[in-house]
Amino acid sequence: MTHGPRARLTALALAALVLAACSNTSHGAPSAAPSSAEPAVRQGGSVTVALDQEPATFNPRTTRGNTTATRDVVRSVLPSVWTINDKFEFVLNTDVVLSADVIVANPQTIVYRINPRAVWWDGKPESESVPVSADDFVIAYEMARPGATDVGGLTMGIGPNEDLIASVTGSDGGSTVTVVLSQPFADWKALFLTPLVPARQARTVGWRMGFDNGAVWSAGPFRIATYNQGRDLTLVRNERYWATPAKLDSVVFRFLSQSTDTVAELRSGGVGLITPRIQVDLRSQLAQIPGIRWETAPSQVYEYLDFKVTKGFLMNRDVRQAFALALDRRTIVARTVGQLDPSAKVLNNRLYLTSQKEYLDTSGGRYDDQHLGEARQILEGAGFTKGRDGIYAKGDDRLSFSLTTTSGDALREAQEQLIQAQAKEAGIEVKIDNVAPANLSERLLDDKNPFDIANVGQTLLLVSGTSTVFGTDSKINVTKYSNTKVDELFRQARAELDPGKRTGIYYDIDRILWDDMPRLPLYQRPNVVAYRDDLVNVAPSPALGTFWNLERWGLKAK
Repeated sequence: MTHGPRARLTALALAALVLAACSNTSHGAPSAAPSSAEPAVRQGGSVTVALDQEPATFNPRTTRGNTTATRDVVRSVLPSVWTINDKFEFVLNTDVVLSADVIVANPQTIVYRINPRAVWWDGKPESESVPVSADDFVIAYEMARPGATDVGGLTMGIGPNEDLIASVTGSDGGSTVTVVLSQPFADWKALFLTPLVPARQARTVGWRMGFDNGAVWSAGPFRIATYNQGRDLTLVRNERYWATPAKLDSVVFRFLSQSTDTVAELRSGGVGLITPRIQVDLRSQLAQIPGIRWETAPSQVYEYLDFKVTKGFLMNRDVRQAFALALDRRTIVARTVGQLDPSAKVLNNRLYLTSQKEYLDTSGGRYDDQHLGEARQILEGAGFTKGRDGIYAKGDDRLSFSLTTTSGDALREAQEQLIQAQAKEAGIEVKIDNVAPANLSERLLDDKNPFDIANVGQTLLLVSGTSTVFGTDSKINVTKYSNTKVDELFRQARAELDPGKRTGIYYDIDRILWDDMPRLPLYQRPNVVAYRDDLVNVAPSPALGTFWNLERWGLKAK
């Protein structure tokens, strides 16, 4: 089957970018890295882990499934074509795809050859296994196109850079996939980086809603056995997995909505591993729990403020710049994430993170500290007058914005308080309007009730994927920012094969973003994992998170 024309990505995606990082292994305090020798692991056993979010659905290629919780749960259930190693190099997952090669340079054409042993299974003993096939690639492409029709109606797909695909063709009985691109793409290995889902299941029960109840076919080392909404989900070893089997019999995910609950559950023994949201006193809390290990490392996530540039006073670039100048980002970092990681810095690039060798401060240092005088001068030059309450206004319209983030996140709630107080000093009112974590994506995409300012985070794996975040008419561009020069520079960068020239283009893009200010970066978030000391082979990846190697986790041999 051949499908075209070129697809356009139509879901809220987390853009991509590779960052370098190191980790510290701790027993309540930093210590030397553990030995590289493989520990003795017994076969079997179970571990319970805590998640502070619950998946709204189990298809990571949909808007609602584009969350950390969904990716954590399905990473060992749904197969990925590529993984990323500690050197941030793409590594082909040969358990699923035996080879992936560019066979034609123009138009750039990639051929994937699927492992004939790779199969889907629904977990029912009486059910037959279904081969992983080209149709799984085809439906991922089909659902990324505008106006794609699902079983339940229109849907939106996900997958940064898949808008560059002109066609997807299956051959050799579905064992070979041929992908033709509409333009050269240096990061072609980023295509299909998001896990595949079973096409046969999706075509039967629906792409958008058919994966909500946890009844997901597996082509990984684990499968979903039970799902109790609002409580827990249990993975068990996939008996029909053709490659190296998982060491643990089962992994139980418990859903705990408050960021403070996870540490308490680890302390009481209710769970054996947590990936807690950052709290200002997290370091001291973990140091008081005996019999655990904990690690921190730079993550692939950065915090930022997004401005809805098509709404009210935020349509005015001067207002957005004045808001940024009203903030003291050094203080925000020091009083929040800096309490856990004293080395945390203000982030001054939207495309490269501070731990990455390509990182460059493209801001000119203008927005690091609070500049109240300049902020007020800009507002007054734009026609605003300060009222008796100290808040600027134009006529009867006060300079007042809502600030939205995830409820129950102690770190972000502390950030909101600082942002609110600092903005008020400049004559800007901020009203806090938070939502449950599971509802955040829908809130950001709600055109009927658009947000004003959102304090959220973005996962970055490849900088080329960021084009879908800031691109004109892209539905993952929640700010609705548009600049044709930025669009053109992204097109040039994605087609540029010289790494140095490509990086230079991205610097030029970010300098324009500082002028236009659709987004104000705050800092790169550290990743934290804490777990009982008899659990081994936990090795958090800055690129892939904590659960990327779940099949290797095990309990120490006695």
